[in-house]
Amino acid sequence: MPGSGVIYLDISGVIGPATADHIDHSLGQTEAQQADLVFLRLDRPGVPDTSMRIIIKLIIDSNRLIGL
Repeated sequence: MPGSGVIYLDISGVIGPATADHIDHSLGQTEAQQADLVFLRLDRPGVPDTSMRIIIKLIIDSNRLIGL
């Protein structure tokens, strides 16, 4: 059975460790929903290097197709 389509994750504001945890949790939920595609929309003023590296690793390690 095909997945349930497209899921959008909207992230706004300052990105930090809590944001990376939120994205990790949200990607887990999209896998449970069998989404075909996840769009991660980032509206942020700046990103601390460490948090962005965590988010990039989550995207790379995900079993879902993720668009930015």
